[in-house]
Amino acid sequence: MRTLERKAIIGFLLLAALIPIFTPDLFPFSSMPMFSDAPQSLSLFEVYDSTGARLDESRFGLQSNYLANPAPRLSAGLPETLEMHGRLVSDEELRDYLRPHLLQAKQYRTLRIEQKIVGPFEESRGQAIGVREQRSWWIKNPGDSGDVEIQ
Repeated sequence: MRTLERKAIIGFLLLAALIPIFTPDLFPFSSMPMFSDAPQSLSLFEVYDSTGARLDESRFGLQSNYLANPAPRLSAGLPETLEMHGRLVSDEELRDYLRPHLLQAKQYRTLRIEQKIVGPFEESRGQAIGVREQRSWWIKNPGDSGDVEIQ
């Protein structure tokens, strides 16, 4: 092995050992293990168009931004979301939140939005998880006219 290759390998190994010590949350190293905060439930949204085709939730700000780390160091920050942390959203909260997002998606006249609360079932004493609660809405996109109709 040549000297230059040996120096490159030693340099890489030193960086791999030292970088996590001085910069805690730099991928793939983290100071906090996943799910160490032991979440009891998670709120998930699904969005469908009028034909039943699933759409990307993030287009409507309905993606989950759950991170196990309470103080992540992310460069751009997380996108805005209607994260409900384990509770069902009300009609009014959904209507107010979706209004600006629907203006950006005028091609969808109607949407079906489902919210599911996923977590452990009480009767299983934490041994089984699944959908504990769910709700769905039909949303009529007002376009430029103003009010969002929810059914």
